[in-house]
Amino acid sequence: MAPQSVSVRPGGFIGRRPQLTHFEQNLDLGADDPARRSLFVVHGNGGVGKTSLTKQFRLLAQERGYLTGYADEDDFDVPGMLEAIAQDFLRQGVKCKTLSQLLTNYRDRWEQLLADPDLSEDVVSHFAKGSVRVAAELARQIPLIGPLTALANPETMATKADRLTSELAKKIRNRNTAELIINPDRELTRAFLHDLGGLTRNRPIALFLDTFERTGSHLEPWLLTLRKGSYGTLPANVIITITGRKPLDANRWSDHLHERVDFPLEVFSEQEARQLLAEQGVVDPAVVDTIMTESGRLPIWLATLAASRPSSVAEVADPSVEAVDRFLKWETDERRRDTALRGALPRRLDRDIFAAAAGTATPAEDFAWLQTQSFLLTGREGFRYHDEVRAAMLRVQRRVSKQEWQRDHRRLAEHFGQAIDALGLPDSDRRWTNPDYSPLAVEQLYHRMCAEGEAALQHALGGLSGCIAYRPELASRYIQAVERAGLDAAVPALADRGAELRELAERSQDENLALLAALATDRRLRLRDRAVARAQRGAILRDENRLDEALSDLTLAVALDDQYGWAYGQKASVLHYQRRFDEALTDHDRCIRLMPASPWPLARRALTNLELGKYREVVEDCDAALILFAEYPMARALRAAARGQLGETSLALQDFLVVAELRPKYSWARFGQAELLAELGRFTEAIEAFTAGLEANPGSTRGLLGRAYAQVRRGDLAAALADVELLNPVEDHRQVHLPAPVDRERRAVDALRQDLADERSPAQALALAMDALRDSHQRTV
Repeated sequence: MAPQSVSVRPGGFIGRRPQLTHFEQNLDLGADDPARRSLFVVHGNGGVGKTSLTKQFRLLAQERGYLTGYADEDDFDVPGMLEAIAQDFLRQGVKCKTLSQLLTNYRDRWEQLLADPDLSEDVVSHFAKGSVRVAAELARQIPLIGPLTALANPETMATKADRLTSELAKKIRNRNTAELIINPDRELTRAFLHDLGGLTRNRPIALFLDTFERTGSHLEPWLLTLRKGSYGTLPANVIITITGRKPLDANRWSDHLHERVDFPLEVFSEQEARQLLAEQGVVDPAVVDTIMTESGRLPIWLATLAASRPSSVAEVADPSVEAVDRFLKWETDERRRDTALRGALPRRLDRDIFAAAAGTATPAEDFAWLQTQSFLLTGREGFRYHDEVRAAMLRVQRRVSKQEWQRDHRRLAEHFGQAIDALGLPDSDRRWTNPDYSPLAVEQLYHRMCAEGEAALQHALGGLSGCIAYRPELASRYIQAVERAGLDAAVPALADRGAELRELAERSQDENLALLAALATDRRLRLRDRAVARAQRGAILRDENRLDEALSDLTLAVALDDQYGWAYGQKASVLHYQRRFDEALTDHDRCIRLMPASPWPLARRALTNLELGKYREVVEDCDAALILFAEYPMARALRAAARGQLGETSLALQDFLVVAELRPKYSWARFGQAELLAELGRFTEAIEAFTAGLEANPGSTRGLLGRAYAQVRRGDLAAALADVELLNPVEDHRQVHLPAPVDRERRAVDALRQDLADERSPAQALALAMDALRDSHQRTV
């Protein structure tokens, strides 16, 4: 880097004058000026002052009347990042009204869903995955959303059909709320852009995304989509600054070269380094020269060595370790010296975490002192040490006493464990869905690995499957904790395995499937943990309609652990979708035997028996399931369907009425009730039930055709024609796992449509259509 003239900003910031000048001049350009740039990228190695420069950019923007928003690694996903920016705006007296209201709705609705004990494990798992394919399929099936969503390649899309719809549709009945839950990135960004459109009429805006090397895996795709205009129009007078260790990928960002400025940062120039030392009172030529050499002119070490105010060359040494000793030696108060060291143990700090780390009698006073130190950085989730300083302090502590190192990290792991216990959550992987649990769990994991070393690797990798199943967006953080613990504790096995998993995820098209495959084949894991990974992978493949692959994984899962009931249940569901019902029953039996306290295996076996026409067995399974869970809608609906087939009409209708009270929008049950009423000749009641089902599942071929049948039998041909005109069998067949004979159904529907239009007797065409419907539709609940 060429020598620079020195720039001193208020607050003691030194150096980086070319970058400051360029950014400052750009702020003064109008939005329509061809010389103006809207994207700045600051990148460089740790310790070169990227965050410090970014904050100076922010000050410059504020001085010129810009509204500024800042987010860093604490805000790793899109909702969190937008929330951080909205809060930053609010501190400047400006409220993002639309975004804030939507964020509140989003958080509240998610908490309600995840706290609902009636929401099945299947739904929580699949819905929490946030899969675009699953979301797209659900979007078509949830009330009022269906017509809004189209699938580009429906044959390969995940298909939930009534199994998920019946649970989610009853809980998300408002279209806007459902869209928000299914695709929060899109809906929250649209709200954000709506707010920006109003705010930028009065003042320009500058947004800053710091520590992008840790958030980019989630935020970079969003940012690219934002700048392409896919969420709406980004106002012209918005400037975005990205700060991270690496430059942006040249291929992905090739379309934005004309609007972008890159600032690659290197170490300070000699002039900048001397100026910084002079500002700290270090002026002795020999001392200055020594510090310049030992620090490599890296800003963070220049500042650290200068802070110790060495008066002789003998007091200056290697900044990576000895500089910490010198810095702490200058601090004559032994308690404060210990405070600085122990405060480096946690990756995140607040007063409570510091108290657990330090174990001092005066944690509040010691923490207050620590907050005055230059290496302590402020974030939205508390405080953290500068990475380079923390790494050096950790090395000092490892060198002094391995036993104390292990003891201190064990105490921190216990602290986070107690915080988890205080949440009062059930002991299952579903805990990952709780937003308060996940950050505590990752930090507990980190400190346990630091304390136990390689011995903790099996536990760490075993827990990753649950994280991927319920919070896949956190998998990168989980893996990062494994790698970081290995580096901080100097345990190569941890660091290497974490790096391997990170690299695997980065180069894989579907990182979740790749990670689960790696865990499933890792012989260091317990057989149960490998089976869990294999079964979770199989469940994902099943939901992507890759049934043969799913069956292969689930077969391997039960081979690894033949006592794993959940895996048998998932395998049975795949066999069911493949219409291999007898084989499915065998696995249902095993699942029920291994999970005797769970009602859902009984209900799933009842569904398979319903397909086989074993109606008495269906009733028996549903009776058993309802003993375990008296208000289980699926079991009661299946029993109703079986009782109808057995001729127990009054009992069947009674069950259907109970289901309608429990779940008014349960479309499968509503349609079954309607069909039974139609068979009894109670056509008006049947039409009402079909209508209720169609409110929950608009566009359903089963519902529209059934209602048309009841209307024809009641003599209302015009109403029947209106329903038939809405039919689209091809579209509706996207909602089933199996390819359906839609040609025959489509021909029957066309014939029915023609007969109704010509006012001829539609009976024959209607019979053909109903036969085709029965043959082609797999009526899963």
